Amino acid sequence: MIHAGAIHELQTRIGFLSEQGRRDVNEDYVASHTGDARQRAVKGIVAAVADGVGGASGGRQAAEVTVRGFLDGYYGLPETLGVERAAGRALDAMNRWVCAQGRQDPALQHMATTFSAIVLRGRQAHTIHVGDSRIYRFRDDRLTRLTTDHTHSHPDLRHVLYRAVGIEDALRVDYATDSLKLHDRFILCSDGVHGVLSDRALQAIMAERTSPQESAERLVRAALDASSQDNVTALVVDIVGLPAVEEAE
Repeated sequence: MIHAGAIHELQTRIGFLSEQGRRDVNEDYVASHTGDARQRAVKGIVAAVADGVGGASGGRQAAEVTVRGFLDGYYGLPETLGVERAAGRALDAMNRWVCAQGRQDPALQHMATTFSAIVLRGRQAHTIHVGDSRIYRFRDDRLTRLTTDHTHSHPDLRHVLYRAVGIEDALRVDYATDSLKLHDRFILCSDGVHGVLSDRALQAIMAERTSPQESAERLVRAALDASSQDNVTALVVDIVGLPAVEEAE
């Protein structure tokens, strides 16, 4: 066996920003976890965005608890499960919790949240998605959307979710994998961003190749300047190092 280049672990740079915008409260929640070297090797790096809905504090609670609970659950499950099964179990547990809270507390009735996450492990990106937050990949100067919005197609209902954490007892999640390339960039954002910024606008900001933190701030500012009426959240991940590929001689 020969190795293509020196052996490196997966390395990322991550930046994010979440603003309340014109809403009374920020119901978005964003987080990432890079972990230690062993966690990165066996479970990967996780970044997630959630956009809560519901009365009172329900939306914010659903979003924050779901993201935090997913991270705890995913990293706490055995590595033998693999990414898809571990992520599914972790998110199912949070769906049960959100559904139960909505039934038990009248103030939290109908609370739910979108959930969009990437798990980066080795040389692969795993997407876990439900709702209408989005994940994009910017590669070779081209922007590609990796997720599908789970909203009704009728113009009067295009902001109404038919799939999200807390809507159904049995959660239906979109899961996909793709290979990673050095210098890939990922955007995770709530609809407060993609609802007012076109793909061309998103691509232009990514093409500037500023730091992930600066890019996330630029996305949020652009959405607010475009009169977004929602909470505005963006997270940007840059792939700056990948494990070497083993090739047969």
